[in-house]
Amino acid sequence: MNLFTEGRIWVLRFYMGKKGKWRVEYALSEPSSPVQPHAKLQIKANKPSPGSDTLQHLCLRMRTSDTLVSVK
Repeated sequence: MNLFTEGRIWVLRFYMGKKGKWRVEYALSEPSSPVQPHAKLQIKANKPSPGSDTLQHLCLRMRTSDTLVSVK
């Protein structure tokens, strides 16, 4: 999935890691400018858990002091 924000093309990748754990990876695609990201990924639930009236959203905050550069 590519996301376009502020003149940058973002790549968001979901994959299954070791021991069956889900992983989320984000990167910049060419020809995007370098950036120091402070990303927040929020996935809204489409139905509540059984026995609950409350929707449980998944929210991941991803911060780094490193500068991301585009991948080829």
